[in-house]
Amino acid sequence: MTVTKIISIRFCCVFLLLDFLTNAASGVPVLQQYGQVNNDEELKLDLHQRSIVAQTALESAAGMNRAKTIYEEGVAIASPGITLQSLSTSIDKNHEHETFQSFQKYYGGEFDYADRWIQAAFDKTTLTFRGSSTTREVDFTKFNLEARSTAVRWGTLVLNIWMAVVEALEESLAELRISCASSSSTSNTTDINKQN
Repeated sequence: MTVTKIISIRFCCVFLLLDFLTNAASGVPVLQQYGQVNNDEELKLDLHQRSIVAQTALESAAGMNRAKTIYEEGVAIASPGITLQSLSTSIDKNHEHETFQSFQKYYGGEFDYADRWIQAAFDKTTLTFRGSSTTREVDFTKFNLEARSTAVRWGTLVLNIWMAVVEALEESLAELRISCASSSSTSNTTDINKQN
Protein backbone atom coordinates (compact mmCIF):
# COMPACT_ATOMS: atom_id res chain seq x y z
CA MET A 1 0.00 0.00 0.00
CA THR A 2 1.40 3.39 -0.94
CA VAL A 3 1.85 6.29 1.47
CA THR A 4 -0.75 8.29 -0.46
CA LYS A 5 -3.30 5.50 -0.09
CA ILE A 6 -2.56 5.18 3.63
CA ILE A 7 -3.01 8.92 4.12
CA SER A 8 -6.26 8.82 2.11
CA ILE A 9 -7.55 6.00 4.29
CA ARG A 10 -6.54 7.90 7.44
CA PHE A 11 -8.46 11.00 6.37
CA CYS A 12 -11.40 8.85 5.30
CA CYS A 13 -11.53 7.37 8.80
CA VAL A 14 -11.39 10.82 10.38
CA PHE A 15 -14.18 12.19 8.20
CA LEU A 16 -16.28 9.06 8.65
CA LEU A 17 -16.00 9.24 12.41
CA LEU A 18 -16.81 12.94 12.47
CA ASP A 19 -19.79 12.36 10.19
CA PHE A 20 -21.29 9.71 12.41
CA LEU A 21 -20.58 11.60 15.63
CA THR A 22 -22.24 14.76 14.34
CA ASN A 23 -25.09 12.79 12.70
CA ALA A 24 -25.02 14.62 9.38
CA ALA A 25 -28.57 15.01 8.14
CA SER A 26 -27.87 15.52 4.46
CA GLY A 27 -27.75 11.82 3.56
CA VAL A 28 -24.81 12.50 1.22
CA PRO A 29 -21.69 10.51 2.14
CA VAL A 30 -19.45 12.80 4.14
CA LEU A 31 -16.50 12.64 1.75
CA GLN A 32 -18.66 13.79 -1.14
CA GLN A 33 -19.63 16.82 0.94
CA TYR A 34 -15.99 17.93 0.88
CA GLY A 35 -15.72 18.05 -2.89
CA GLN A 36 -13.80 15.94 -5.36
CA VAL A 37 -12.22 12.75 -4.07
CA ASN A 38 -9.26 11.06 -5.73
CA ASN A 39 -10.73 7.58 -6.03
CA ASP A 40 -13.31 5.18 -4.67
CA GLU A 41 -11.05 4.06 -1.82
CA GLU A 42 -11.91 7.19 0.16
CA LEU A 43 -15.64 6.49 -0.11
CA LYS A 44 -15.65 2.76 0.66
CA LEU A 45 -15.51 2.89 4.45
CA ASP A 46 -18.23 5.52 4.55
CA LEU A 47 -20.45 3.46 2.26
CA HIS A 48 -19.75 0.26 4.20
CA GLN A 49 -20.56 1.81 7.59
CA ARG A 50 -23.73 3.47 6.33
CA SER A 51 -24.83 0.18 4.75
CA ILE A 52 -24.17 -1.74 7.97
CA VAL A 53 -26.16 0.83 9.94
CA ALA A 54 -29.06 0.51 7.48
CA GLN A 55 -29.03 -3.31 7.54
CA THR A 56 -28.69 -3.69 11.31
CA ALA A 57 -31.45 -1.10 11.85
CA LEU A 58 -33.82 -3.63 10.30
CA GLU A 59 -33.23 -5.77 13.40
CA SER A 60 -33.80 -8.95 11.45
CA ALA A 61 -31.74 -12.07 10.85
CA ALA A 62 -31.60 -11.23 7.13
CA GLY A 63 -30.41 -7.69 7.88
CA MET A 64 -27.70 -9.01 10.20
CA ASN A 65 -26.56 -11.52 7.55
CA ARG A 66 -26.34 -8.76 4.91
CA ALA A 67 -24.52 -6.49 7.39
CA LYS A 68 -21.98 -9.25 8.12
CA THR A 69 -21.33 -9.72 4.41
CA ILE A 70 -20.81 -5.97 4.04
CA TYR A 71 -18.49 -5.93 7.07
CA GLU A 72 -16.35 -8.75 5.64
CA GLU A 73 -16.53 -8.12 1.89
CA GLY A 74 -17.75 -4.57 1.39
CA VAL A 75 -20.68 -3.39 -0.68
CA ALA A 76 -21.19 -4.97 -4.10
CA ILE A 77 -20.94 -1.64 -5.95
CA ALA A 78 -17.67 -0.80 -4.15
CA SER A 79 -15.17 -3.41 -5.27
CA PRO A 80 -13.33 -5.20 -2.45
CA GLY A 81 -10.12 -3.77 -1.12
CA ILE A 82 -10.51 -1.97 2.14
CA THR A 83 -13.34 -3.15 4.37
CA LEU A 84 -14.35 -2.39 7.93
CA GLN A 85 -13.08 -5.84 8.87
CA SER A 86 -9.67 -5.16 7.33
CA LEU A 87 -9.23 -2.17 9.66
CA SER A 88 -8.86 -4.74 12.43
CA THR A 89 -7.41 -7.79 10.70
CA SER A 90 -4.71 -6.06 8.65
CA ILE A 91 -3.09 -4.35 11.65
CA ASP A 92 0.61 -4.97 12.18
CA LYS A 93 0.89 -7.50 15.02
CA ASN A 94 3.90 -5.60 16.39
CA HIS A 95 1.99 -2.35 16.68
CA GLU A 96 3.90 0.42 18.46
CA HIS A 97 1.23 3.00 19.25
CA GLU A 98 0.25 3.52 22.86
CA THR A 99 -3.53 3.68 22.48
CA PHE A 100 -3.75 0.53 20.38
CA GLN A 101 -1.45 -1.31 22.80
CA SER A 102 -3.64 -0.36 25.76
CA PHE A 103 -6.77 -1.64 23.98
CA GLN A 104 -4.93 -4.75 22.85
CA LYS A 105 -3.80 -5.42 26.41
CA TYR A 106 -7.34 -4.83 27.74
CA TYR A 107 -8.71 -7.35 25.25
CA GLY A 108 -6.23 -10.09 26.17
CA GLY A 109 -3.37 -9.25 23.83
CA GLU A 110 -5.24 -10.08 20.65
CA PHE A 111 -4.33 -7.76 17.77
CA ASP A 112 -7.68 -8.46 16.04
CA TYR A 113 -9.80 -7.92 19.18
CA ALA A 114 -12.20 -5.60 17.31
CA ASP A 115 -12.95 -8.14 14.59
CA ARG A 116 -13.42 -10.92 17.13
CA TRP A 117 -15.82 -8.76 19.17
CA ILE A 118 -17.88 -7.73 16.12
CA GLN A 119 -17.97 -11.29 14.73
CA ALA A 120 -19.24 -12.58 18.10
CA ALA A 121 -22.04 -9.99 18.00
CA PHE A 122 -22.94 -11.06 14.45
CA ASP A 123 -22.80 -14.78 15.28
CA LYS A 124 -24.49 -14.60 18.71
CA THR A 125 -21.60 -16.37 20.42
CA THR A 126 -19.62 -15.98 23.62
CA LEU A 127 -16.24 -14.31 23.32
CA THR A 128 -13.48 -14.63 25.90
CA PHE A 129 -10.38 -12.47 26.06
CA ARG A 130 -7.72 -13.91 28.35
CA GLY A 131 -5.16 -11.41 29.58
CA SER A 132 -2.15 -12.01 31.79
CA SER A 133 -4.03 -11.02 34.95
CA THR A 134 -7.71 -11.07 34.02
CA THR A 135 -10.27 -12.71 31.77
CA ARG A 136 -12.97 -10.70 30.02
CA GLU A 137 -16.04 -12.31 28.56
CA VAL A 138 -18.82 -10.97 26.38
CA ASP A 139 -21.74 -13.36 26.07
CA PHE A 140 -23.72 -12.31 23.01
CA THR A 141 -25.91 -15.43 23.37
CA LYS A 142 -27.77 -13.47 26.06
CA PHE A 143 -28.35 -10.46 23.78
CA ASN A 144 -31.51 -10.13 21.71
CA LEU A 145 -31.36 -9.11 18.04
CA GLU A 146 -31.80 -5.41 18.82
CA ALA A 147 -28.89 -5.42 21.28
CA ARG A 148 -26.61 -7.36 18.92
CA SER A 149 -27.51 -5.00 16.05
CA THR A 150 -26.54 -2.07 18.26
CA ALA A 151 -23.32 -3.84 19.28
CA VAL A 152 -22.39 -4.30 15.61
CA ARG A 153 -23.12 -0.66 14.72
CA TRP A 154 -21.14 0.75 17.64
CA GLY A 155 -18.44 -1.93 17.46
CA THR A 156 -17.59 -1.10 13.87
CA LEU A 157 -17.61 2.61 14.64
CA VAL A 158 -15.75 2.61 17.95
CA LEU A 159 -13.51 -0.45 17.86
CA ASN A 160 -12.57 -0.32 14.16
CA ILE A 161 -13.01 3.20 12.82
CA TRP A 162 -12.20 5.17 15.97
CA MET A 163 -9.07 3.08 16.54
CA ALA A 164 -8.01 3.64 12.92
CA VAL A 165 -8.42 7.39 13.45
CA VAL A 166 -6.39 7.32 16.66
CA GLU A 167 -3.73 5.18 14.99
CA ALA A 168 -3.54 7.64 12.10
CA LEU A 169 -3.12 10.55 14.49
CA GLU A 170 -0.48 8.73 16.55
CA GLU A 171 1.37 7.66 13.40
CA SER A 172 1.32 11.23 12.08
CA LEU A 173 2.59 12.52 15.43
CA ALA A 174 5.42 9.96 15.42
CA GLU A 175 6.38 10.94 11.85
CA LEU A 176 6.29 14.61 12.84
CA ARG A 177 8.57 13.96 15.81
CA ILE A 178 11.03 12.13 13.58
CA SER A 179 10.89 14.93 11.00
CA CYS A 180 11.38 17.62 13.65
CA ALA A 181 14.26 15.72 15.24
CA SER A 182 15.87 15.24 11.83
CA SER A 183 15.34 18.87 10.92
CA SER A 184 16.71 20.03 14.27
CA SER A 185 19.75 17.78 13.89
CA THR A 186 20.39 19.08 10.36
CA SER A 187 20.14 22.73 11.40
CA ASN A 188 22.49 22.13 14.36
CA THR A 189 25.03 20.53 12.03
CA THR A 190 24.70 23.46 9.61
CA ASP A 191 25.21 25.96 12.45
CA ILE A 192 28.30 24.09 13.66
CA ASN A 193 29.73 23.98 10.12
CA LYS A 194 29.20 27.75 9.76
CA GLN A 195 31.09 28.38 12.99
CA ASN A 196 34.11 26.35 11.84
